[in-house]
Amino acid sequence: MTWTEQLAEMGLGTVVVTVPVGDEPTSLVWDGAFLWVGNRGRSTVMKVDVESGVVVAEVPVGFSPSALLWDGSSLWIVGSSLWFGEDYGTVNQVDGQSGMIMAEVTVGPLPVALAWDGVNLWVLSYGIPGDSSGGSVAQVDVESGVVVAEVPVGFSPRALLWDGSSLWVANTDNGTVMQVDVEQRAVVAEVSVGGGPAALAWDGSSLWVLNMWSNTVVQVDVEQYTVVATIPIGAGATALAWDGDSLWVADRYRDMVKQVDVALGAVVAEVQVGSQPAALAWDGAYLWVANEGGNSVMRIDVHRLKLLMES
Repeated sequence: MTWTEQLAEMGLGTVVVTVPVGDEPTSLVWDGAFLWVGNRGRSTVMKVDVESGVVVAEVPVGFSPSALLWDGSSLWIVGSSLWFGEDYGTVNQVDGQSGMIMAEVTVGPLPVALAWDGVNLWVLSYGIPGDSSGGSVAQVDVESGVVVAEVPVGFSPRALLWDGSSLWVANTDNGTVMQVDVEQRAVVAEVSVGGGPAALAWDGSSLWVLNMWSNTVVQVDVEQYTVVATIPIGAGATALAWDGDSLWVADRYRDMVKQVDVALGAVVAEVQVGSQPAALAWDGAYLWVANEGGNSVMRIDVHRLKLLMES
C-alpha cells in the first residue's frame, strides 16, 4: 500500500488542491506569491492564485513554452515555433502584475531551459537535431534584450541550473553535466553522471542529476567533480525538485511523484497524482505538480506526508 492509500484511509489525502489549467502543462515556476504554469498545447502561461486555487490571468505567448523563470520582478518564458521550416527560439519578458509582454528576445534553436545569475538571463538551446555543433547557452543582457555571448555545450542538453556561482548543464546524449564559468563564458569542467541526464536540482552544497535512461538520481560533489551517490528511482522519471530536506521525482509512467531521502539513498514515499506529471515546483511549503496528460496542477502537502511517515 502506498503512502497515498494509507493517507486516504486516514482521511488525510496529500493532494490538497487540484487546479484545471490549459492544454499540456509542462513547466512551472513560483514567484513568491503566485504559481505560473506554461501550457505547451495552448501556447499560453497562466497565473494561479494558490490560496483560492483559481487561475487569475492567462498570457498568450504565440509559441509553445518550454521553460519559465522568475527573476525577482519579471517572468521569463522561453519556447520555439516552426517558421518557414526553421526552428527559432523566443524569450518573452512578462510583467508579473499586469501580465503584459515587455520584451522579446530571439535566441538559438529549440530553447529548453532558463537560469538567472542575479544580473543576466541564460538560455539553454537544444540545437538543431542531427547538427554536429550540439547545443549552447546564451547570455542575455536583460536591459538591452540582446544576446551578448554564447557558450557551446554538449549534445541534446535539457536542463540548466545556477548554483550561486556557476551554471550547470545536463547533456542528455553525452551522459554528462558541464560547469560553465559565467565570467569566462566557457565550460570549465565536465562530469560523467549516467545515462540520459535530463533534470537538475541544487540542495545548497551538492548538485543532483536525474538520469532518465539509467533510472537514477546521482549526487555530484561540485568541488571534486565526482559522483558520490547513486540512487535508483525506477523508470519514467521526468522532473526533479528539492524541498529543503528531500528530493522529489515525477514519474510519468506511473502517474506519481516519489520522495527520495538523500541520507538513506532511497525512495521513501510515493504520491499518486494526475496523468503524466511533467514538472515540479516548490513554493516553500507545498510541492506543485503539472500533469501534462491531465491538464491540471496539483498541490501536495509534504508536511502531512512526513507526519505519517514519522508516526
